[in-house]
Amino acid sequence: LIIQTHIRKLLDTTPCNDASLKTSRKFYDEIVQHIRALEALGKNPSSPELTASEVLLEIFKLKTHLSTRKRWETLILSEPSKAANLEDFLRFLQDGIRVQESVSMSDRKPSSDVTIRTKSPPRKKLPSVAALHTEIRSSESCVMCREHHRVSQCPKFLAEKTQDRWRIATSENLCFRCLRRGHKGNRCPEDKRCDYPSCGKAHHKLLHGDKGTHQSRAGETSSEKPTTEKDESVSSARILLGRTASEKENLLQTARAILQSDDGNQFLVTCLFDSGCQRSLIRKDLAESL
Repeated sequence: LIIQTHIRKLLDTTPCNDASLKTSRKFYDEIVQHIRALEALGKNPSSPELTASEVLLEIFKLKTHLSTRKRWETLILSEPSKAANLEDFLRFLQDGIRVQESVSMSDRKPSSDVTIRTKSPPRKKLPSVAALHTEIRSSESCVMCREHHRVSQCPKFLAEKTQDRWRIATSENLCFRCLRRGHKGNRCPEDKRCDYPSCGKAHHKLLHGDKGTHQSRAGETSSEKPTTEKDESVSSARILLGRTASEKENLLQTARAILQSDDGNQFLVTCLFDSGCQRSLIRKDLAESL
């Protein structure tokens, strides 16, 4: 143990940080002190008495964890007749590693030979076109009573005066044509008009009132058109739909569908089927939403 202590002191010798006389003298005295002590103990570093394995043993001991060094010193003290050497130390480290591996393997849960595939979350089943209206109506919430029906079917809304209905539709951002949220009248997929005789304006029949009220609200509806009329005409031309000067429309087959994006958002869309069109088109605002 004394020999090991002197070897360790030599390994831990403070390096010279400057070339001053005081520092050089201290460094010399420190190493000579331990070398002379080793010579007195029969371990002269200048002769084969002090082997390289003894020096390496002390170096490796300093590199191990404190708990490992304690177990090694306990083992050496239990066998005082046996001198410590590098081979015994390496065997001691190997035995400790095997014990740790054995304990680590026993702590693991037994794995099955059958590979368990991670279940991916079920994909939402898209409804058929025939079931769209039922699903949409069941998911709607009335802006008046919060029940699951359209506001056009709400008794409270029907009991209101026409002027108050206009106010509710405006404050709740409802489409004046279908009384639904999510779009304006000029973007309404239903493209309904008032079916009162001699009216035919772009509003729901429940918003049809006396001449003064109707004209004022019709003015609000028409005021929204100039900003989008040009864009609508360009979009209509791109999908081979156009309106003549006499407002005659080309009729195409349509279908209502729900379009679902990758993040789960759903959009109610109207599909136009044109057998003469050679490409598929989609509105710019809808494409940006996807």
